[in-house]
Amino acid sequence: MGKQVGEESALQRLITGATPRGEASTLSLEPLSRDACDELVRSVVHHERTVHSLSSLLHQRTDGNPLIILEVLAHLR
Repeated sequence: MGKQVGEESALQRLITGATPRGEASTLSLEPLSRDACDELVRSVVHHERTVHSLSSLLHQRTDGNPLIILEVLAHLR
């Protein structure tokens, strides 16, 4: 399974406090496969040559974390 937020982190304290009040929920996402990463990048970048090289780099650097991949792609727009 992926990396968890540390129990003593500010983020974890925020999540712990907000969840019982219905202000937050937890969503667990599995890392994307290389093919799924290609597909996600392709949905944003429409140049096939760019898709392959960018997807490869993103998958390697993010360990397939879909949130980080989406944030990088949003930033590139």
